[in-house]
Amino acid sequence: PEVLPQTVFCDPQVVLTKMTELVEYHHKLKDCPDKGVAAERDLVKFRDHGLLSVELLNKFPKHYTEGLFTPQDLLKILVSVGAIARISDGGEYLMPALLTHLDSGQVSKYHERGGTS
Repeated sequence: PEVLPQTVFCDPQVVLTKMTELVEYHHKLKDCPDKGVAAERDLVKFRDHGLLSVELLNKFPKHYTEGLFTPQDLLKILVSVGAIARISDGGEYLMPALLTHLDSGQVSKYHERGGTS
């Protein structure tokens, strides 16, 4: 209720389904790295760095209802439960669950200075 005070989910499976959809799509992009992402910067960032944005979430319209549940709402929920972390003022979010599928060079750019590798 604190995250979206005007919204009540009768079935929280919607949020889990969105997470699953994103993870599955990330796997598809990693398996076929050049398929359909060459011109789409947000897909490249998602594939290579596990980064989400509203623009990326708009590519997955299932479950969204304008005025009731939007991609921005999903981001708020995922941040509140620790599933993603905001990493820039430009609206980029890191999905740590995808880091295990990135190589060490891609992951290391997100370590804090002085952190362990």
